Amino acid sequence: MKEKKKRQVHTASFWMFILPALFLYALFMLVPLLGTVLYSLTNWDGISVIYEFVGIKNYIRLFTNDSAFRSSMAVSFRFVALYTILVNSIALALAVLLDRVNKKLKSFIRSVIFMPNVISLIMVSFIWQFMFTKVYSELAGDGFFPDITWFSNSATAMVTILITLIWQSVGYFMVIYVAGIESIDRTYYEAALIDGAGYWQRTFKITFPLMLPSIIVNIFLSISGAFKTFEIPYLMTRGGPGDSTNLIAYNIYKEAYFKSRRLCVCKGSCSMRDCNVHCNFSDSSYEEEGGRSMIDSECSKFSVGKFAATIVLVIVCLVMLTPIIFAVINSFKPYAEMMTSFVSFPNSLDLNNYVKAWKVANYQKSFFVSLVITVFGTIGAVLLASMASYKLARTKTRLSNFIFMVFVLAMTIPFHAIMIPLVQLANKLHITRSLIGIIPIYWGMYIPFAVFMLHGFVKTIPIELEEAAMLEGSRPMHTFFKIVFPLLRTPVATVCILDALSIWNDFLMPMLILSGNPNLKTIPMTQVNLFGQYTSEWNIAIAGMVLGLIPCLLFFLIMQKNIVGGLTDGAVK
Repeated sequence: MKEKKKRQVHTASFWMFILPALFLYALFMLVPLLGTVLYSLTNWDGISVIYEFVGIKNYIRLFTNDSAFRSSMAVSFRFVALYTILVNSIALALAVLLDRVNKKLKSFIRSVIFMPNVISLIMVSFIWQFMFTKVYSELAGDGFFPDITWFSNSATAMVTILITLIWQSVGYFMVIYVAGIESIDRTYYEAALIDGAGYWQRTFKITFPLMLPSIIVNIFLSISGAFKTFEIPYLMTRGGPGDSTNLIAYNIYKEAYFKSRRLCVCKGSCSMRDCNVHCNFSDSSYEEEGGRSMIDSECSKFSVGKFAATIVLVIVCLVMLTPIIFAVINSFKPYAEMMTSFVSFPNSLDLNNYVKAWKVANYQKSFFVSLVITVFGTIGAVLLASMASYKLARTKTRLSNFIFMVFVLAMTIPFHAIMIPLVQLANKLHITRSLIGIIPIYWGMYIPFAVFMLHGFVKTIPIELEEAAMLEGSRPMHTFFKIVFPLLRTPVATVCILDALSIWNDFLMPMLILSGNPNLKTIPMTQVNLFGQYTSEWNIAIAGMVLGLIPCLLFFLIMQKNIVGGLTDGAVK
């Protein structure tokens, strides 16, 4: 009887920890995914409630008669291939160079290169649109660069998207590569150094082969991110000129909300289901003191290679900072002064642009809306995910393994694949145009990533601590919050930071769920509206953009050690 009661208590506590996270995930991820698949097999027109099953006819029509879809897929595959090769080559090169500089300078350079990653793609798009259309044009007119009309030519328009996305994301991939390099056992380098191997021999014979897990991770992450790119073509090129930058994510949105071809969109979403794969890095480690004494000794010596690496990295830092610097400089200029020169310093620090942008865009309300969504969305997702990951890690059954894999499945689902059914579901549940509605949706969408991240960390906590608490009569919930959860504070903090940045910078979800309520606009939504309203008054638009940058940059400056360090530690783990 005691064993039976134990099993009952264990089963009850298992579902008590799992069900809240599983329910929200199933409701806002799996149900819309199922809706996408079902709609793609019908003749639903996106409006009527009556439709018929047509099987795979939509897929046949998509690949045989829909030239726009085929063109979009071709453009997307070219873009993904170019982006993956370029961003990983640059990030790997930066990581190798960064390994040659001293620790203090290394930390500073790493933070500067990573910094654009905390800025939303909305603001990144506006910054680079300003750089290409205004700053570059002026410098080209002065003879510094060739005269290129970036957005009127299909080839150069694609280049603008590549440059923009690489600038924003290269620091993220670089940090993962740095983590891969730091996880390599330094005794390999010492043995090679004793055998007389030079720097490049050690790099190609030791570093690159042992970084293969990092390379695989970044290749899959870059492919996944490139397929999901939406904001940059949406704001910078509108898929043009022609369809030269009509990436698949933007094409799905355009077809759904401008041409009302929602049936084909659902089916197109099914065909583009890309894989966001996370792999584990090698778990090798080494002692900081003494373990790399010979390498440290060699690196401490002045060398031409080390000096050249430092110069290159300083130049890269300037490249990363230049667009932000130009935006800040021009935000203080009156309209007439800005039209005179986009590259000169302002004659005076005029705050009128900021005052007007603040009033017109109602930034205080947007900031409050973004803050509420970010705080409650992050706390709820991480709390429910930590409870679920705890029980999934501690319960070794086929069911627990299956549920964990169901959570991991979410990493293979791009948001655009479930966008239309999700909005329909939100309308049926009457949770659109309200903060109470969008926050649970974020819980359902961000729980899987947090479960995946925390699951491995729970396994590192000695189970004897929980067993001792149970012997003293502690209940499962009390044991979790008093013993386990405090020991997870580091990974929980890392996941909270990553989720908070992602939710704060998100544009598409609030646009779909909150549109229709003028009182509920997030910072990214406000940025888009402001730029649309003041396209001819760049001084106001730039000031508004800088206002949107301030919270992100302040958060990064305060939490940079936790952001970059947490990401590095998580990659090594």
